[in-house]
Amino acid sequence: MGSFRTSWRVGRVNGVEIRLHVSMLVMVAFLSYAWLPQNRWDWLFLLMLTTGFFIGILLHEVGHALAARWCGLAVTEVVLWPMGEFATWRRSPEKLGHRLSICAAGPLASLLFSLALWAFWMEDLSPVSLWPYLDPVWANLTYQAVSVVVFLNGVLAIVNLLLVEPLDGGGMLTALLERFFTRRVAGTVSLVVGILCVIGLSVLAFAGGGSALSVLWLLLIAGIVAFNPHSRRWMLLGTSVLATRVGLRQLSQRHEEVTPACLPALEQHPRHRSRVLVGWGVLALVILTGLGVLMTRGPAALPVLVLEHANLIDGVSNTPQRDVTVVVAEGRIRAVSPATFSPPVGATRLDLKGRWLLPGLIDAHMHAASIDMSELRDSGMTTGRSMFTAHYMDVALRERHRRGDPDIPEILAAGYPVVPNIGTFPIPDMAAIYGDHPQLKDLRKGADIGVAGVQRLVRANLDRHVDVIKVFATNRAWFLNSDPRGRALSNEQLAAAVAEARKAGVPVAVHAYGDDGVAAAVRAGVSTVEHGVYVADATLALMKARGVCFVPTISAFPQPDPTENRAVDADALAARRQEMAASVRDSSRRARKMGVRVLAGTDGGGSIGDEIVELVAIGMTPMEAIQAATSRSADALGISGRTGSIRQGLEADLIVLDGNPLEDIKAVRKVVLVVNDGRIAANRLPAK
Repeated sequence: MGSFRTSWRVGRVNGVEIRLHVSMLVMVAFLSYAWLPQNRWDWLFLLMLTTGFFIGILLHEVGHALAARWCGLAVTEVVLWPMGEFATWRRSPEKLGHRLSICAAGPLASLLFSLALWAFWMEDLSPVSLWPYLDPVWANLTYQAVSVVVFLNGVLAIVNLLLVEPLDGGGMLTALLERFFTRRVAGTVSLVVGILCVIGLSVLAFAGGGSALSVLWLLLIAGIVAFNPHSRRWMLLGTSVLATRVGLRQLSQRHEEVTPACLPALEQHPRHRSRVLVGWGVLALVILTGLGVLMTRGPAALPVLVLEHANLIDGVSNTPQRDVTVVVAEGRIRAVSPATFSPPVGATRLDLKGRWLLPGLIDAHMHAASIDMSELRDSGMTTGRSMFTAHYMDVALRERHRRGDPDIPEILAAGYPVVPNIGTFPIPDMAAIYGDHPQLKDLRKGADIGVAGVQRLVRANLDRHVDVIKVFATNRAWFLNSDPRGRALSNEQLAAAVAEARKAGVPVAVHAYGDDGVAAAVRAGVSTVEHGVYVADATLALMKARGVCFVPTISAFPQPDPTENRAVDADALAARRQEMAASVRDSSRRARKMGVRVLAGTDGGGSIGDEIVELVAIGMTPMEAIQAATSRSADALGISGRTGSIRQGLEADLIVLDGNPLEDIKAVRKVVLVVNDGRIAANRLPAK
């Protein structure tokens, strides 16, 4: 039977010919589709991802080749593939040990590559880390690519160790079965296990919803189908017919033995015809030139956007405006006029038909835990104050936004929080700071970092140009051995952190549940109090007198389930959650009545729309709650000169709601249009 083989010669190393199989190009197409590059950062990410996967595949095949030579078999070529290609040779290893060694060598090589790559980026384990020397944008982009490469190579290696057949129908599983049973039985069992594997991976891919899992699933289906001798006959027949239809040349086999070349071809392999890749220098020049253009060109000119017939809530006024037209040009609001305004020629016009136009929402306490911020943006958040990310991912996102990435909201970055002890304080990923700042590794030795350690942590964050410093005045809540009312940083440490931040003109936000911690932080000079679950009236009065704002993050404390019985609840954390949920709502209600400025923040507990709904539930009017997530937050965070309201000259951060939020505040959850810096970032308006 003919085999479908198309590959290109890309070089020769130590007498071994290296070839690139066409399926590698199919893999690149799969990856491109899975990640759908939309901007220069996406293209750079895809380039890193593809390069890393190519290296993993190369090491995989080299592992097979080295093992074959160790077994005394001459190697003439290495074929790079992700889904398999077919070759022939005159003889195969006869000893079971040789078969298993050659079979396992390739997957183990790529697995070791993945582990080494991961260990290098697990900064606290690595003797040398690049994190302190890389720009945050590049560091996080590389980290994302490395994570996906490690995942793909690692899982493929593990599956290959069990299922793939690198030698004449004999993978690890098949070779062992053939030792005790017939080849037919081994092939049948391999096929059944492969089908079960595909089903399991399919469920995992669709349940996880990740593009990496989906790509991996497609690759493994093709690989398992290609490598099983039963299903391979049908695949060969199908590819032969397809190739004949499209005019591709089929090469006939010269030997009876047909085996997949996940291993290099062995001695006396007949030299098969192939096309040679030419113009490597030209290709490299094109790639470098393209990257240079991507990195140096500025953002494309934005078209004029005209939003007509809108009911306007400007974020400042207590009275909405009816039938208004807003004109956006060059990323800024250029006019707010009656509906009779004549738009410029060539403008993009959107008739809102009485829908409600608001400023983009501001989340005063969120966590930029992912490089993909589109979900939060689509919920109406155009600005977020990130209160902790490892590796300064929030700084990287902020820079991507400033460089014109329309998928990223504006980010105010805090970097790492200031805690009394990095090694024992229960914050996941806090130890990653040692990779970003190796000079701080001595802080892990003591039970408390002291005042000097606090100052060093603040300066380390300031060196990375954060927008806010976050400090912990009390413990965290969601750990049984941690009392949320108990103190974390001392009074002296809080004062030192605020003083150090003030030298750079950077505000300080405090995580505090207990009243003692809140009061100490307010006296130290913080700008905002986060959570404040058990804050007393006297401390709220002090906050009002000193102009300290309150970010209760109510949506991070889910409403208690009336069916739960606290007295008999076996889960102590669930009982704590009930108590804190009730207390934070009471604190917020009292703060609002006393005139403390209450801001909207989610702490990752929901969308910013959910927090606005919660603010109305504690007694705010719908207009007050909207202002808490727009102009009041902008003023408290020091960005009211750029965003937070709809007026001429400000950045065009706008959202459109499908319903009237003044009648039903839940309408803030129904965002149908998001404009981020003058660009339409999400559009769910009905088609005309």
